[in-house]
Amino acid sequence: PGGIYPNQYQVVLDGSGDVQMIESDGHGSGAGVAELTTKNKFSQGTNQTFAFGFTGIDSGGKRVGYAGLMPTDGTAFVSGGSMDVNDNGNTTSLCGASPCAVAGNYTYDLNSNVGHLTLTTAVTMDFDFFVGGGNTNANGSTPLTLYAISTDPVDTIHPAVVGTMMFQNPATYDKTGLNGRSVSALTGANANVSLTYGSTDGNGNFIGGFDQNNNGTMVSVSYSPGFAFTYAPAPSSATNGRYTIQMLGNPTPLPFILYVSGNNRGFLLDQSSTAVIDRKSV
Repeated sequence: PGGIYPNQYQVVLDGSGDVQMIESDGHGSGAGVAELTTKNKFSQGTNQTFAFGFTGIDSGGKRVGYAGLMPTDGTAFVSGGSMDVNDNGNTTSLCGASPCAVAGNYTYDLNSNVGHLTLTTAVTMDFDFFVGGGNTNANGSTPLTLYAISTDPVDTIHPAVVGTMMFQNPATYDKTGLNGRSVSALTGANANVSLTYGSTDGNGNFIGGFDQNNNGTMVSVSYSPGFAFTYAPAPSSATNGRYTIQMLGNPTPLPFILYVSGNNRGFLLDQSSTAVIDRKSV
């Protein structure tokens, strides 16, 4: 539309050669990253599993987030997936009790690097996706990443969301995949941002601390052996890498869902806050 596009961005190259971008045209306040594609690493004919995290807004302008797992079967179908939702604090929208089962289908055109994805829970959701950087080496530190955006008209059922789907390392499904140090940069609605850091031990314990700015109110809890969170595998965590993990909060932590994509890496989504705090954790 005239007066809106094209958008203008200020950009800078980071140490990995990716382009960090922030909008500078007065039409909006978007920010993001551009990177070289490794589109040949995603194949319609190869079964690959992706952990994902999406955020956006619902038809009422409230923040919404998804986290889940999407296994592709090497033909054209998604089966055996799962998803958790937080829509303005409502964790049962779209799919009922969490986690809900996810199925669907997908197509991908290597030449154009454009894919189409349909996921079904209690409702049907449509997405376009594009292959970013990374690879499918099980021991790699740069997993293959797909960028996805919802294509459904926004209504009382379908929110507008955008996010990433990251190749899941098949060696880190169980709790030993959470065994080491990690840092999480978390964002939410209502000017709620946090940094969490700590160490997991592979046995369900997470010792760490955090800094949180909730609309100007600062909370800081220093790292110490006496301040411990916990995490617990769901009954199927040995096969899908889904955990419930306690984070933030002083003295009462908040429950988050974590879908592991690799060693000490995954997608976080809070389950009790209208801020819908979420982020990719590394």
